[in-house]
Amino acid sequence: MAKTRTSKKARKGRAGASRVARRKYTDAQRRAAVADVEALGLAKAVQRHGVPKSTLHAWTMSRAWKQPAVPSETEAPLRGRRFTAAQRQHALTLVASGMKRTEIADAIGTTTESVRRWIKAAEAAGTMPTVPVVGIARGNTGAKTKTSSPSSPPPPSPSPSPSSPQSVYAPRDPGQGLSGTETAAILSYKKKHPSMGPAQIRAQLKRFKGWRVSIKAIARVLRQHGYEPVHRGSRPQGPEPVRFEAPRPNAQWQMDFAEMRIVGQKLHLLVVLDDFSRYCVGYALADEPSAAVTIEVLSRAFARHGKPEAIRSDRGGAFKSGEVERMLEAELIDHIVGRSYHPQGGGKVESLIGTVRRELWDVVEFGDRADAERKLAAFVDGYNERRAHMGIDGLTPADRYHGRADRVLAAIDAISRRRAGALAHGAPAGSAVEEALGTERGAPLEVLRLVVIGGVLELRFCGARCVLGPLEMRSA
Repeated sequence: MAKTRTSKKARKGRAGASRVARRKYTDAQRRAAVADVEALGLAKAVQRHGVPKSTLHAWTMSRAWKQPAVPSETEAPLRGRRFTAAQRQHALTLVASGMKRTEIADAIGTTTESVRRWIKAAEAAGTMPTVPVVGIARGNTGAKTKTSSPSSPPPPSPSPSPSSPQSVYAPRDPGQGLSGTETAAILSYKKKHPSMGPAQIRAQLKRFKGWRVSIKAIARVLRQHGYEPVHRGSRPQGPEPVRFEAPRPNAQWQMDFAEMRIVGQKLHLLVVLDDFSRYCVGYALADEPSAAVTIEVLSRAFARHGKPEAIRSDRGGAFKSGEVERMLEAELIDHIVGRSYHPQGGGKVESLIGTVRRELWDVVEFGDRADAERKLAAFVDGYNERRAHMGIDGLTPADRYHGRADRVLAAIDAISRRRAGALAHGAPAGSAVEEALGTERGAPLEVLRLVVIGGVLELRFCGARCVLGPLEMRSA
């Protein structure tokens, strides 16, 4: 008998039939076959169910057929569960109290995605609770037992106390947390310096009040009072820059011009900075960057602070002019000129110019050029004497320039220790750092002083401070 040749069409029909055969098994049959593989072995499961060995092996590699077809009665499915408005409000209240979403989902009997949607909907509708419920404890198993069933509403929560807006997990130890005085001081610095972030405000509190407050606590206070976080530009990519700092005051100065604008007028700000201390030794507002302005500012700085050993500048025409070169050569001062298109060498003076822009030019409105010069003088005085610099261990430029850095740090440490003990016993914090600088052994004790800060006259007596009022200048 001659062999019958199978046509290509017939072979395709059998292949299609085999594919149909592979799809005839139900989900229950596949799960039962996989269960027999685990119990009897692959060979016996193939004989019992009549499934190809390769197919059954593929089923065992899938997680879908290893799970039971119907969940157990004790574990109700989370998907599709319906929650009442009271249960959702209870979950939002737990969110306001500071509990994590995973813990809330376990307590309510839902998923973290559902909690996220409830939060998003409440924030969009303006119904998000702002004050946590007092008495809810983290990890309370009783709350989970009462709210695990969707049919039973959560127990009624006590009404929040408007006088205690802090989280229920806030520390109760009087030596921890932030007091009202500290919160007021943080907000005062932020109002005075809107561009300052939590780290900069922390440096101000440490230097001028002797307080060691964490950056996270300051950031939390700012968020609670509606201040958006301050974002700086990203750090430049590439190799880490080589850090340089002059070894002592007047070892090297830096100077640079920057363009500043007021209403209807373009001016140029010249800044001369001491590299070691960041102390601004000279400045001027000029119509244009010129050698005459540079020589005038440097001459005043020499007369007031002494001559530096070297001065660093960029390759600007006002600095490379013959008049400036001859002046520096006559004064025996080295002139260091930076490379073209390489501003990194003058980073300290560039940083000061950026500070002037953020904290003065961008937030203050000037009436005219004379008004701008007056406010610039007051700003530079505050920058040198009353503004902590994060690049020099939180000291002011004057602390370093005048050689009192060690005394200030010692006074800060002493006040911090006294403050920690005072807070633990409910007593007020210590006095300002300036009042403690003259109290070390062998130094004269200052009892009475009249000072003018920002045009306001203050009387200081043995550490106490009394504001007398604004100082008015009257012509004869």
